[in-house]
Amino acid sequence: MALENAKLALLTNFTALRGREDLSDVTIHCGSYSHRAHHFVCCLHSPVLDKLCAEAKATAEAEAKAKAEAKAETIADANTAAEAEHSSPPEITLDVDMYGEDSVERMISFLYTCDYEEKFDYDEWEDPELRMCVHARMSFLAHHMAMDALKALAMEKFEVHGIIETHRNVGD
Repeated sequence: MALENAKLALLTNFTALRGREDLSDVTIHCGSYSHRAHHFVCCLHSPVLDKLCAEAKATAEAEAKAKAEAKAETIADANTAAEAEHSSPPEITLDVDMYGEDSVERMISFLYTCDYEEKFDYDEWEDPELRMCVHARMSFLAHHMAMDALKALAMEKFEVHGIIETHRNVGD
């Protein structure tokens, strides 16, 4: 029981971390969607996201260092050079055509909760096959990001929706 309570507390605290932008060190962009995240959270779930974060961080650090050196040469103020080294968090850009904003938003939700919401737009809500496509897209994204747990969850939700629709159609 104590172990289960500890696991629940950890998941609750982990979920709350999603809202702590002051601790975030990466920004994930996809179309007009932008979300601050945490490199260590990304790397827990996906070696692909870990690599993207590391590459973005290295690029940002190199750019900040070059800016700091350029400012230090033109301005002899060490404080200005030190400030230039602290740039904004690195940014990860995901191809919106490949994944879509809704899928990326669901992926980020999964990073912090080990689940994703089944919010559907009107067309998806009206058409059961489109609802199943949401989970298929999540499986596609999970495959490309090497997120086995997300892929398993998406496939499970896909199968559940398929079973529900089969039972509905049998009753018609």
